[in-house]
Amino acid sequence: QDARRIFPCWDEPYDKATLKIKFNVPYGYEVISNGLLMQRSEYPQHDSTIFIFYESHNIATYLIAFSIYHNYQILFDYYQDKPLFYYVVDEKNRIVAERLKTFHREVIDFFSRKFVNFPFSKYGVASIFDFPGGMENQTITFVNPGWWNDTGNIYKFEYGFVHELAHQWFGDFVTPSDWKEIWLNEGFASYMEVIWAEYKHGKEKSLQILEEFKNLFFSVDSTELYPIFDPRDTYFNSQRFLQIIYKKGAYVLHMLRKLIGDNNFFN
Repeated sequence: QDARRIFPCWDEPYDKATLKIKFNVPYGYEVISNGLLMQRSEYPQHDSTIFIFYESHNIATYLIAFSIYHNYQILFDYYQDKPLFYYVVDEKNRIVAERLKTFHREVIDFFSRKFVNFPFSKYGVASIFDFPGGMENQTITFVNPGWWNDTGNIYKFEYGFVHELAHQWFGDFVTPSDWKEIWLNEGFASYMEVIWAEYKHGKEKSLQILEEFKNLFFSVDSTELYPIFDPRDTYFNSQRFLQIIYKKGAYVLHMLRKLIGDNNFFN
């Protein structure tokens, strides 16, 4: 909940904001932010470039994000009429991003058919230095450059990309009212990794992932019982949090699916 340290807001997940954001950066720098780029005006004589982004969908303040860098390479694609952007920082990133275009279109299409159509005006992925993993900012996911620097295995972080994309539905489009319900973000996004594996790689692969999830959260439960709702630990600060909220959350959803049946669950 750090948005309030940058601009005035009621920094709670239930209070979604409208967003129009303007940047004035040194000439030659690129800006990434939520929503669509409405204006880009270059003033080299003043060493200045103006960027204005507008997010047409309400946004939880914790999902507002931007990155400013002087050396982004930008790749473009489309899913139907929705633009897809890839902001990469080196040649390896570029090669992998180019080959991941088909993958992202397929995942978006699968989740759009499984749930509701992709709910936003764009989707993008951007490399961010000094950042350990992935973050599902609305319309623009941030990832560590290492997620896509292996040109020999472009799917090395397949489930990471699936997880962050899944958040566009669960977490960004549908958002918990408060942080006690954080498992509704991470449990759903983690379970959507399983659903993707089941669709793309078969039932055995999805069961293998569920087994890994089970072993991870059982290892925590064996020493300390830990609820998925309103977790006692300080938010986002331990491996216990990750295994219970993410993995046990996903397993609870799998249990629910089996109890009520696929039709009821996905409806």
